[in-house]
Amino acid sequence: MLLDTGAELNVLHERLTKFLASSAESVSFSAEVTLSPAPYQEFLRGLRLQKTQGLVMLRLSQDRWLELTGSEANLAKYVSHFKFNNPDRDDHHHPDNGDFMARGTLCLIVEADSTWGECNAG
Repeated sequence: MLLDTGAELNVLHERLTKFLASSAESVSFSAEVTLSPAPYQEFLRGLRLQKTQGLVMLRLSQDRWLELTGSEANLAKYVSHFKFNNPDRDDHHHPDNGDFMARGTLCLIVEADSTWGECNAG
């Protein structure tokens, strides 16, 4: 699960979109890992994207990062699910539904939670 407020997920969506429009081949976004991961076991270190060829593949790296690869067009379809039209409303998206996904990819839920950070600060 990728969890943040709707507003912050929209900021991430904008950064991802700018990356896809750029000439850069890869980018990394560190995650907030100072809060409690409860009820989960751990936080992952962040999200890495790399422009490659073909279908989108999401996997967990050895160093505990989510790594997302695929063609620019397929990555654009995937990251479109990171945008929340009503960022003040709690909601979630499943970006892994589509013919742009490779077999064997991890499934991700992009969750907008308006209380994120408030109740997890202890």
